[in-house]
This record gives sequence, structure tokens and C-alpha cells, in this order.
Amino acid sequence: PRIIPAATNKNIKLESGSVPAPESKPKKFWSRPTSICTRESPNYPNVFNDDISDRKQQVLREAEEILSYIATSLHKIGAPATPIFGSLLHEYRNGTKNAPSCLLLNPNDKVFDLALFHRHFYYILQFKVKIEKKFGWRIEWTDEMMHNRMIIIKPPPSRVPEDEFKIAINGFQCIEKTKLYFPWRKITIALNGFLPLKRHTPVLVRMRPQQTAEMDKDGKTVFYYMPHDSSCILGHIYGDDYMNAAK
Repeated sequence: PRIIPAATNKNIKLESGSVPAPESKPKKFWSRPTSICTRESPNYPNVFNDDISDRKQQVLREAEEILSYIATSLHKIGAPATPIFGSLLHEYRNGTKNAPSCLLLNPNDKVFDLALFHRHFYYILQFKVKIEKKFGWRIEWTDEMMHNRMIIIKPPPSRVPEDEFKIAINGFQCIEKTKLYFPWRKITIALNGFLPLKRHTPVLVRMRPQQTAEMDKDGKTVFYYMPHDSSCILGHIYGDDYMNAAK
């Protein structure tokens, strides 16, 4: 893939198009899927069992809707939303890389990690009022977190125990022309392992299966994205035995 210097604010190469800078008019690089993601669809993943409390199940369902709202909102500025770290690991381990129909949340995880290009990261703050009003979740950060491009979205402690589950927004940047750096995690990965991004799953929509998926005003479906070489990235972060469920 084409290498983008850290200081460049030009289009970043994707597998099916490009992501422009927010100030430019977004190019459309989403297309209609062969299947959609709804809870009423037989393709919706049933990941809950008797060990998962009703409270945790409700929290995860709300998290699905918040992630869908974030991905759809970011789509309007041409920004891709990409699972990373443990959330990428869970997607890859469970085979959802093969023509998936829904993003699969891990009921045993306490965090879902989403990666955003550094120039798109601060747009999350524009969604603060809507997320808090519509979903009742809070958006939190400290000065240190903001400096290192980390924002947390989580339910209020009055509803669930502290840190039972949260969404972590991880901003990253290009460095040294060939690497990507996540400052909060202090993790560096090869740029050509991450780019070009690959289209993954359509976002969750609350409608009947026979209806169309979540679309923008031009009638295009909104998707999550995956890194170009997830196996390479996961091996770098977790070691060669990253597929071992004990890790």
C-alpha cells in the first residue's frame, strides 16, 4: 500500500476507495452488502448464555447501538471505524472475518476497542450530547487521555458496576512514514499491515430483515472496517500463538 507521511493530510488509501480529510467532501466508498445486520435476522450472532447476566446483556446491546451510531456518524465525514486490540482479536478468532453479517461483541470482555485516524478522533466529542441523551452513556476523558488520543464511553455507575464494560476510542497517527502509533497503548505497528483497510461488517440496524441496512443519504450501506493484515498485527501485539484461546 501507499505510504502516507505523518504530516500529510491527503487521502489515505483504502481497499475500496479513499478517506478524505474532514474538510473535503467525502468520497463514497461503501457499497450494498449481500446481507445486513439486524437482531431479527437469523444471521444475528447469539453470543449470550446462562453465565451472562441480564444486566450485561442489556449493556452489550446498548453498546452495539452506540457503535452503530458512531460508525454511521463518522461515515458522513468519510472516516472508517475499525476494531483494534482485543476486539480485533475476538473478531478474527471467531471467524467473523469470513463474510460476516454482524459485528460480534465478546460478552466476557470489559472493553470494546475502536481505532480512528488521528484527524478523525476529535469528532467523537461532537457526538457527546447525542450519546448521553439518546443512550444514557457518558463520554469521559482526562487531560492525559486526550493528549494521548483516548476517549472512554461507558454506562453510568448507577446502572452497572464501574468498569464492567466500556467502549474505548483509540486515536492513532502515522510516524516515520512506515509505522502507525497508538500513544495511549504505546504500541507501534507497521503501516502496511494496517492499510489499506478492508470492508468488514455492516452496522447494526433496528428494522426487519427484509428492509435495507443502515444507509446514508445516497443509499449506500455503512460498514465497519478491518486492517489489511489482521494476522500480522495480532501476531505483533499478542505473539505468534494469538489464536490460543487461553491468551
